[in-house]
Amino acid sequence: MKLISLTGLLLAFLLHPAPAGAGEEAVFEDINDERAAALIAEYRETGGLTIIDARTPREFAGGRIHGAVNIPSQAPEFRARLETLDREAIYLVYCAVGARSRPVLGTMRELGFRRVFHLAGGLRSWQAARRPLER
Repeated sequence: MKLISLTGLLLAFLLHPAPAGAGEEAVFEDINDERAAALIAEYRETGGLTIIDARTPREFAGGRIHGAVNIPSQAPEFRARLETLDREAIYLVYCAVGARSRPVLGTMRELGFRRVFHLAGGLRSWQAARRPLER
């Protein structure tokens, strides 16, 4: 009887593994442009990173980090748009200098996101390091 119970538990575990990040400590971290570039390169092929540009649509149209999606932090639908995202995915958030994107981490933490990185210094630091922009 115990053998059947253990086998059943093992099967249940294998068929229903814990979600990614379960049991892991949540990560909300400020990073510099060098670390952000490394993070982007690491996940470029797998698509496991979502880059969120929290600036206005006009700023976004003027140039952005390659692959970024525009979710303006000042827009009325900002929170609703975040609520549609996968809480277990990995995110990199930025704005022009970091002032508008920094509070986004608090909102994402409140909504249950697990891994969010913030580009300290924003797009200005990215450009100062002569990193490419997409237009």
